[in-house]
Parts: sequence; structure tokens; C-alpha cells
Amino acid sequence: RWRALAAAAHSGRDPSDPEALAVIDLGAETTEMAIFTGGRLYRSKSLARGGQDLTEAILRGLSEHCHLEVGVHTAEQLKRDLGSAWAK
Repeated sequence: RWRALAAAAHSGRDPSDPEALAVIDLGAETTEMAIFTGGRLYRSKSLARGGQDLTEAILRGLSEHCHLEVGVHTAEQLKRDLGSAWAK
């Protein structure tokens, strides 16, 4: 929950804004999600899945569906380049 609050502060949006703010912090082994509204934490959840799982899924997907073998470094770079979303 605290990591999601820190990510909300880092997002550049004011968590006390009355408009809802959803924050997803994708760590290596866990994913933290939180929804803030009116300056309060409305809901939060932590999943035992993280960036390593996503990297492995990229490797597997490229191999199975595109018949393309890439290394972990390339899969990590693809994840960073294509998997970032910032709403303004």
C-alpha cells in the first residue's frame, strides 16, 4: 500500500484531487495497485506477480507465436519501451 502511495506522489498528480487516481506499481516480483479518490485510499491490492513474470511471458510469446528467439535483455527492453502508460 505504501509503495502505491509513493508511486501516486511520483506520478505528478495530486492524490487529494477529487477525481479518482489509479496507480499500478509493477515490481520485479509483486504488483501493487491502489485507487485514490478525494485524497483517500479507496482500495488497494497486492499481487504475487511482477515484472519477471511479464518478461518470461514476452519471451514465451515471441517464441511460440512469432518463432523469434530473443534474450532476456531484449525482452526487458521491450517491456520497458512498450509497457509504460502515463495518463495526463
